[in-house]
Amino acid sequence: PVDPENQCTDLALSPDGQTVAFAEMDSDLYFRVKVWRIEENSATTLAVNSMFGTGNFQVIQAMFSVDSILQWTPDSRSLLFPYGNQLLQADYEDWRDRRAG
Repeated sequence: PVDPENQCTDLALSPDGQTVAFAEMDSDLYFRVKVWRIEENSATTLAVNSMFGTGNFQVIQAMFSVDSILQWTPDSRSLLFPYGNQLLQADYEDWRDRRAG
C-alpha cells in the first residue's frame, strides 16, 4: 500500500528524546499514530494523538524506503521501523475512509 517513490516520513521527537511519534503522509494516505515511549528494548504506549499542531514535539523530517520498514501489517495496524540504532514500533489509524469528499 506504500509507494516507495512517494514516501515521506515525519518523526516527532520529544525534547528529552524518549518519546517518538510517527506519521506517514502522501497525496492519498493519511495516518494518525500512537506515541511511544522508548524503554530499552520495549515500547509502551503513552497516548493517541496527532503529532501535528502540538508544541511538545520537535518535528524531524526523514526519508525511509519500504525496505527500511521491517514490519507493515495493515490487519494489526502496526509497523516496526529503524530509528538511529533502535527499532521503534507504532500503531496507526487509516484516515482514508474519513476524508471529506
